[in-house]
Amino acid sequence: MSMRHPSSTYRLQIRAAFDLDAAANVTDYLHDLGIDWAYLSPLLRATAGSDHGYDVVDPSMVDPARGGRAGFERFVSAARAGGLGVLVDIVPNHMGVAVPAENPWWWDLLLRGRESRYADAFDIDWAFGAGRIRLPIL
Repeated sequence: MSMRHPSSTYRLQIRAAFDLDAAANVTDYLHDLGIDWAYLSPLLRATAGSDHGYDVVDPSMVDPARGGRAGFERFVSAARAGGLGVLVDIVPNHMGVAVPAENPWWWDLLLRGRESRYADAFDIDWAFGAGRIRLPIL
């Protein structure tokens, strides 16, 4: 089996108002346009109400507001049936941190530092901050 390479992509902004099932319904249209790959915006669970998905709070699951895992599987099936490949924008360096209850790993890390049970999930140069977390705030 040879690897396919995109020649024409179309980006779909997946959000509550246009979830993965809605996206599945446009795969035939994309194919008719000559698109060969659907490029999806970030899908991991993001801050409640997020339209963009760049504020991930749980990297282990597809956001239920965007259709969840089942919606993703339905989208992939529809895309493949229409001859489309699927690209997903993953954002490992983006996190939603505003609401502690939505991102307990991050807040536990801020409170407990190296002693946090989640410390190993983050790439932190503890020596640079003399054992403390240093954050650039934009």
